Amino acid sequence: MKYVVLVADGMADRPIEALDGRTPLEAARTPNVDRLAMCGEIGLVQTTPDGFVPGSDVANLSILGYDPRQFYFARGPLESAGMDISLNPGDVAFRCNLVTFRDRQKGYAFGELSPRVYLEDATAGGIGDEEARELIDLLNNLLGSDQIQFYAGRGYRHLMVWVHGAAKVECLPPHRLLDKEVVSAFPHGTDKGILRKLIQSASTILSDHPINEERIARGERPANGVWFWGPGKEVTLPPFSQRFGKRGAMVSAVDLLRGLGRKTGMQVIEVPGATGERETDEAEKIQAASQALETKDLVYLHIESTDQAGDLQRKIEAIERFDDRVVGPLVAQLKEKGPWRLLLLPDHATLVSTRDPVADPVPFLLCRGLDDTKNGASSFSEKKAAGSSIFWPEGHRLMEHFLKT
Repeated sequence: MKYVVLVADGMADRPIEALDGRTPLEAARTPNVDRLAMCGEIGLVQTTPDGFVPGSDVANLSILGYDPRQFYFARGPLESAGMDISLNPGDVAFRCNLVTFRDRQKGYAFGELSPRVYLEDATAGGIGDEEARELIDLLNNLLGSDQIQFYAGRGYRHLMVWVHGAAKVECLPPHRLLDKEVVSAFPHGTDKGILRKLIQSASTILSDHPINEERIARGERPANGVWFWGPGKEVTLPPFSQRFGKRGAMVSAVDLLRGLGRKTGMQVIEVPGATGERETDEAEKIQAASQALETKDLVYLHIESTDQAGDLQRKIEAIERFDDRVVGPLVAQLKEKGPWRLLLLPDHATLVSTRDPVADPVPFLLCRGLDDTKNGASSFSEKKAAGSSIFWPEGHRLMEHFLKT
């Protein structure tokens, strides 16, 4: 038996007035997903336990079968593992976003961060790898020290490691600060103002950089700031193979998921052309997943593009592209491998209205092959899933159910 967990990041949403009360998933044309829904089991699963901030870290940990209440530690160490950066005892890893700050009066031409400055974009306009690496390397050269080190990741997602740093620091995720002033939301705790100084200094350095001047001239948002969040120290997780008796592989372009794969002992597959953005090469990821199944029992295939849409139409288009370029080709590959099972779901819901993850239960689809008993569902959506009698209030228990033969 071959198993695939297919995660469409942030695909779920809430009813939208502009869609006559439908969600983007309901509005999108998804013939391949709907066919699976007709032959499979659908329901709702709570991937974010009560008391946890919704996000891909907690949600994917749940989907992998690890109870966040027992195993969740922080996002930063997962990012460092994904980038293959070792942490020494006492080191604190922070996710470091390149972001766009804007002054309500002066636009991008502001001298320093003041109460008028708000966070306009948590992704710095979807900045590419090459430009981002140059900016992060510059920050490391100018602000790095024996204590502070910046590491370039992909796009807007990067890492900062504070050697023997302060772990008890409250840092809000940048996606929760959109359109809000940043000075009042600066990290606070036992950091003695170091993180605030770094954020201020980084903004001064980046604002006048030629890359950002060129981005503004092209009508793009500048990467004129950084934001630190998800701090944590090194922690280990029990291997997936020991917990479930299955050898697994992780296919994702996102360092967070790659880190989860490494922390749980999965093989992390390098995929050329996989960017974690809308233009990612889905065909290469499908091929990588198919090849991994030659030697592994389970592949965890994560698609980020469904969470990167900045507006309603783009989200619908991203879902339709996911159906056409991921689900259809993947099922065609699985049909050639003998008995298979597929678990398809979003990790969390991301609202188009706020661009923010929420802790709503998400729909899931469990298909045991296209010859599975039809359940009568004509499509896959939040509403269809809610109408079934199946609900997993503890999301980490769904993996064990999925792996039962």
